[in-house]
Amino acid sequence: MSIICLLAKLALPAFLYLLLPQFTTKHFYMKHQQIIIAGKVENTGFRFYAFRGASMLGIRGFVLVNEGRVIVEAEGEDSKMIDFIEWCRKGPEGSKIDSFVKNDKEIIGYEDFKIL
Repeated sequence: MSIICLLAKLALPAFLYLLLPQFTTKHFYMKHQQIIIAGKVENTGFRFYAFRGASMLGIRGFVLVNEGRVIVEAEGEDSKMIDFIEWCRKGPEGSKIDSFVKNDKEIIGYEDFKIL
């Protein structure tokens, strides 16, 4: 076996090992969840509350109000998403949550978090 072939066999696994944490973090530890919150959520500042929580935790996606419900599409690292979901479940002062539904979705790759 030539020295070039030997170096290629050693270098390729080392190269892949260096890239592995990047792929693992982006693919396996990222979550996208849709959260639908119903109750007394209109005119309570819920969208701004969700935006503040997303900004603090580095969550990307959007929040909107539709037919009296707050709908959040959120993406982020698994551990941050757990914190964000708890943040949303608490809600802003003056809100009263009657229903809180989470749905796992495919990752879209939002660049930031927006209020729609």
